[in-house]
Amino acid sequence: MSQDYVIGEKTYRVRVGSGEAGAFDVAILERPQEEGAQVEARRFSARIVWVEGNTYALWLDGKKYLGQVVSGPEGDEVFIGGENYLVVPPQKATRRRAVAAHGAAKNVTPPMPGVVIKVLVGVGDRVEKGQGVIVVSAMKMETTLASPRSGIVTRINTCVEAQVKPGDVLIEVEEEEGAKDG
Repeated sequence: MSQDYVIGEKTYRVRVGSGEAGAFDVAILERPQEEGAQVEARRFSARIVWVEGNTYALWLDGKKYLGQVVSGPEGDEVFIGGENYLVVPPQKATRRRAVAAHGAAKNVTPPMPGVVIKVLVGVGDRVEKGQGVIVVSAMKMETTLASPRSGIVTRINTCVEAQVKPGDVLIEVEEEEGAKDG
């Protein structure tokens, strides 16, 4: 099976084939913008097991991750390894880029219901894309949520011991004037 997905601003072709003992052989190829350009593929063995609700255990080349998929109007929010990814089918990608161009917010939200354990930043702090900003506990596992962009923390909408759920905006980060994430 092969399907194209947009993650961030790049389009990837994901090929999935059957492997051994319930595993899948997965190849992810970045689709170049120019016709005929070289592509590099990442290949790995994957196994996925449903845990509860939208939560899955995922083994990639033998390393275990706990992840969650939450469907939204723009695509699927995939949370894995402490990072959030918006995975968009190509037909929705054009609309998403238009929304992003008009300043859609990029905030820190939890991928699954949990409890806030620690807030690592304060209002006015400068953060880098990927920097840990808050720690939540879900299913007896602590996870540090990262800032989706470089910028300034403009608002913290939660506190330690608060119950949170997917879609709750925990921390708002505004991009600094002239700053660009790579």
